Amino acid sequence: MKRFKDKNCIAAIVLLLCFQSVASDVPSDPDNAALLYYQAFLSFPGQYNEISMPLEPSPSGAIEPSQTLRDYLKTCHDTFEFAKAAAQLPRCDWGLRYSLGNAVPICLAPIRQLAFNAKAQALVFAADRDYRQALEYCLLIHSMAEHLVDENMGSFLVGIALHGLANKGIRQILSIMPADTKLLQWLGEELARWPRGENLANALKNEEAIELRTFRLDKDQLIELAKTRASGVLSPKREERLNNADAAFLKASRNYFARSMATCRVLLEEPGPYETKFPRLQEYDERMRSEEETNPHATLTAIFGTKMARIYTLTILVQTGHNALRTAIRIYEVKAETGALPEELPSGLPGDLFSDKDFVYVKTEEGFLLRCHTAVLGRDKPREYAFRVK
Repeated sequence: MKRFKDKNCIAAIVLLLCFQSVASDVPSDPDNAALLYYQAFLSFPGQYNEISMPLEPSPSGAIEPSQTLRDYLKTCHDTFEFAKAAAQLPRCDWGLRYSLGNAVPICLAPIRQLAFNAKAQALVFAADRDYRQALEYCLLIHSMAEHLVDENMGSFLVGIALHGLANKGIRQILSIMPADTKLLQWLGEELARWPRGENLANALKNEEAIELRTFRLDKDQLIELAKTRASGVLSPKREERLNNADAAFLKASRNYFARSMATCRVLLEEPGPYETKFPRLQEYDERMRSEEETNPHATLTAIFGTKMARIYTLTILVQTGHNALRTAIRIYEVKAETGALPEELPSGLPGDLFSDKDFVYVKTEEGFLLRCHTAVLGRDKPREYAFRVK
């Protein structure tokens, strides 16, 4: 009998070891955030246009999600779980076929839709008074943005737009959230992580490599891409130059583009305030296009080059909006600690990057606003950021 028991014991041990061996052979989870985002896109319920997005608070600041919206967001559970897992990973390689140059297909609509869904979910949590969850969903959008801004100029622009969307959601949540010093301190620490200042330089470096690869495509492909960039029609001069493009022309065009980008990087990386760098980037943009008139090798740069003055302004705009939010959080903290808004702006807070000055702080009937000092992007007055106080 003992011998039989020993055999059974040995068999059980062997079986357990086999099970452990099988369990240990399970592949590890992805270490690339893009793989999880792609799974999030695949798990989207239904078509993106089945529901009106995004949810916006009423003029009074109240957030009133419909039952239709609540039901829809419940079906997004798996999508959000994939996105939250992706946000925890530092590495995000979207696996784009950059060997195709500017012809590389990139679809950014799903991640924009995912961000709008996340913001809607954040506002639903806020309506239900789960403010920590609401803010975490806005921070999720910030993480998504950071996974985009280093890729190329197209994804960079979507990324900074997502940063703006996340900050808008946080402002809306703060407007109805009761005073909570610990939650505000946590939020301020989280927001200090974004956005990183080197994002534009990294995206520009990748964009340069993409364009140089584009200038190596066969002539027919290059002409089609140039037409696409030029809204479908090339001027007679451009069309003639590209139709006659040979290996020597393309080599000289690549050299010209590389020199142009080197100049652009110097302008972006040199220290100095916005009011100094912006006009110099405007001059660069104008020169990049005007030299095409007399230099055929500037043609491709004029067609495919990026208007850097506007890109730089958009970057500063997002960072300034982020600074306004971080400054506002400190004001909310003072209100939570003392029961009243401060009479003056607390010192040592991030300010208006267009002027390198503190924001103009104005108390209002509903709360307060933070105002920049100069108007940008064609506006006739400086941008303002209004905050409600509950």
